[in-house]
Amino acid sequence: MKISRLLGIVLILFSASFALAEGRPDIEKGPSCELCEMSRDKFSHSRAVIEWEDGTETSLCSLNCVAAKLDPAPALKVKRIMVADYDTKELVDASKAFWVAGGSERGVMTKEPKWAFASDEGADNFIKSHGGEKITYEEAMKRAMQDIKRRMQKKPESSSMEKMEPMNR
Repeated sequence: MKISRLLGIVLILFSASFALAEGRPDIEKGPSCELCEMSRDKFSHSRAVIEWEDGTETSLCSLNCVAAKLDPAPALKVKRIMVADYDTKELVDASKAFWVAGGSERGVMTKEPKWAFASDEGADNFIKSHGGEKITYEEAMKRAMQDIKRRMQKKPESSSMEKMEPMNR
């Protein structure tokens, strides 16, 4: 009797883990950030995928990890960067997303949060609820790169992986 209950609980938990990532095959392919190893499911609202020119992908937890991966410039060329819509958690093209910086929600891998939205309305609603300012994708990347450079200056002897200490776990 106890074994059957235990098996039932294990099955439920196993099924629940697939349900969480359902509709998000990028999380199944890359459950952890390739730089800092944070859970991309837990941070599904900030996750990103770099699609490279050669067809490979890099799974990351946040825009700041994207910036760290791109600095210094990699040998491969970026085809596209996809980021999660803060509200729906669906991936959208980072260059077409509506971006909000700051606000009361704690950022992922950064002190200054940068959130992506699929719609302008989503960004406006976030600002009404949590504050922040609208910025462009270019500005979001610039600020993420500045975050990375500041962190590297604080720990110049560390490798890039060691410099990527999680801000939010």
